[in-house]
Amino acid sequence: MTASTWGATVACDARAGEIPRVIDRSHATTHRAGSHRLPGHRSRRRRGLLRLVASLLLVVPATAVQAQGAARCATGQEVRDVTIRGSQIEADEVLTVLATQRPTLANRLLRLGSAACVDSLQLEQDALRIAVLHRQRGWFTAQVRPVVLDDPRGRAVRFDVTPGPVATIDSVVVDGLPTTVNPNLAAPLTALDGASFDRVRVQAATDLVVTRLQDAGFARTRQPASTITIDTTAATVALRFSFEPGLALRVGRIAVEIAPVPRRGPRFDSAEVLALAGLRAGVGYRASDVLAAQRALYRTEAFGLVLIDTVTPPADRADSTIDLRVSVSEARTRSARVGAGWGTLECGRVQGRITDRGFLGPGRRVELTARASRLGIGAPVDQFPGLCPQFLRDDPYSQELNYHVGVALTNATFFGLPIAPTLDVYSERRGEYNAFQQETDIGVGVALSKALTARTLLSVGAEFESGRIVTDAVLACVRFALCQPADFALARQGNTTQALNVTWLHDRVGQSQDPRYGGRLRVDARVGSTSFGGVGAEGDSSSRYAFYRPTVEATGFTRFLGGTVAARMQWSQVYAPNAFTVSGVPFLPPQERLFSGGQNSVRGYQQNLLGPVVYRVNRASVDSVPFGDSFQLVVRPDAVTRLPSPEGGTGSLLANLEYRRRFGRLTESLQWAFFVDAGTVWATGVAPFSVREVRATPGVGVRLDTPLGPFRVDIGYNPRRAEPGKAFLFDAVARAGAAPVPYVICVSPGQEATFEQQVEAGGFGCPRTFRPTSSRSTLSRLVFHFSLGQAF
Repeated sequence: MTASTWGATVACDARAGEIPRVIDRSHATTHRAGSHRLPGHRSRRRRGLLRLVASLLLVVPATAVQAQGAARCATGQEVRDVTIRGSQIEADEVLTVLATQRPTLANRLLRLGSAACVDSLQLEQDALRIAVLHRQRGWFTAQVRPVVLDDPRGRAVRFDVTPGPVATIDSVVVDGLPTTVNPNLAAPLTALDGASFDRVRVQAATDLVVTRLQDAGFARTRQPASTITIDTTAATVALRFSFEPGLALRVGRIAVEIAPVPRRGPRFDSAEVLALAGLRAGVGYRASDVLAAQRALYRTEAFGLVLIDTVTPPADRADSTIDLRVSVSEARTRSARVGAGWGTLECGRVQGRITDRGFLGPGRRVELTARASRLGIGAPVDQFPGLCPQFLRDDPYSQELNYHVGVALTNATFFGLPIAPTLDVYSERRGEYNAFQQETDIGVGVALSKALTARTLLSVGAEFESGRIVTDAVLACVRFALCQPADFALARQGNTTQALNVTWLHDRVGQSQDPRYGGRLRVDARVGSTSFGGVGAEGDSSSRYAFYRPTVEATGFTRFLGGTVAARMQWSQVYAPNAFTVSGVPFLPPQERLFSGGQNSVRGYQQNLLGPVVYRVNRASVDSVPFGDSFQLVVRPDAVTRLPSPEGGTGSLLANLEYRRRFGRLTESLQWAFFVDAGTVWATGVAPFSVREVRATPGVGVRLDTPLGPFRVDIGYNPRRAEPGKAFLFDAVARAGAAPVPYVICVSPGQEATFEQQVEAGGFGCPRTFRPTSSRSTLSRLVFHFSLGQAF
């Protein structure tokens, strides 16, 4: 073997162990006879070492060059694109069976890696794969022809599919089923009569019947003998299935085998494992019980492997029983995790978690969590404000460190019942952007959850929180009627809340980070009571009232034109029938109010800014206007305002429609999306729901697949001007020899009040007549959102 590179020749002897000889042609010298000395032993050893090093330096690059050259295609023969035309099956599914694939994004843009080459034999094989796929789905006469087209940077491959007529199922015959157990056992198969023939659908229906038989006690049921008669001329198919279910069985002996963690003794005993599995001897065998037992053991996270097998009984055992063997492998149950990150609404963030998934036995889990956010701007860690976006630096509720410290204890069963109880004790400070800040001195939550079916979950919980709400003086006046100087000290309000939460969830999507099929329906009901110190209809500090908040959310996903259509509808309403009112609106603490707008709702608005808003202006933006025998303060039309503050509401309606699709031609890791979001927030008693108040905003976005989920960039477009709202001035009246007296007055235009009346009324009766001047440029109407995970 001979290879040349860098002006040198490497010659390798075929004998094993021979060191290649390196002959440097560029530095060859001629020695005169008798003028040179024979090298000694040490010189020969040194030259041998140099030869070995030189061989490695030359052979390895030469081999890499050869391999790279072999991987590259001839000029103009690289595959730059692969498309499917005429297929009756979605293109994404067809592309998965092909050997000829599109080049990656790195290869297209950066020329990294190698692209597939045009290979006529491989193209014919791919065409055959597509034809077989169509024939499996009922297009028995499908023909596929590969076409190679010129592309500016190589070749484009197109597969033209001529599917022909699709075959239909004209008869279905099912034999051998025990109709005395369930007369509808054959329904999945008989429902295929008249449908188009699809082997995948037929096999799925067959598997469903087998599963139903096994769940009815016929554990030895196997796949039936099937006969498929195809008439290609008439494009019809006749199906016949013959089942042999055998006898209905009962559970016999149950053996438990435990494999401990290597180099450690077993932590759990067989009785604990059997109790968690919920299997009992002597009852009728059901396959669903076995699957439920396996899921229950996996949910404890105390076992790395769970196998439940059937055991053939000995000859002296009755044939109507079946033994089970439960084999588990213990997992390492203790873990610790720390992490750090950055987010647009959290700035810097750190978190830590310590978990023991075998606390006092299997099925008991204890978890200690601690996290902090607003790092950089939140006191006392406010030394790096430049790390946070400007709008977060201007937010009054982001100026202190947010934290959460808690411990949660979970058990897999509740007094032997398949119900998972959870106890959570925590303390936290949480700032809701531009709305309020909630400090919880102590919070306790108790919940019970049960899986009603494999896809349906019911959860019931109760919680108690004691803490305070921190809010702006203007919002304290608008929301809580704390408008007088003596009330400003109550901006930090102590309150307690008790609530009962019930959640019913039916999920046919699963844990996919990028769902394409299925749907999800969630119904929440929250019933509770709350009290605020110093706030009440009669100034009663012990005033307590109840509230009720139902929420219904439906989400669906389906494939369409090679992409995914995602839709969501959400409705929520808060009722507080015995609460006193502030300006006609039932009094509600901020955490119970409803807000909308932001990266996961209506993306044409900033976080929480959809719905009623309040504008705060300074003294320089207010004019003194003569009014009657006195004067009044009115905001100027060109007044400079800071970011509006949301009031929140008692009702919320949200709808989202999104279409997303893979880039395909560039890479499968990127998606583009087009969406339309619509929603509204209203306040019962003042501004009830109105279709005219629904705001719709379109937008586009890009998603990039990451190990943590899709990284999402959305750009919402809001075509509307700034929403009208209440305008308030927060100022102080100077007093001779004393501290200034603060006040909040309404300065919205169009009101009929003198200055004295404005001060006395505070925030009551303030009209929503102020609309700040907004830019008309297209860029100013764009709202950017950066987040992790799909919007819904």
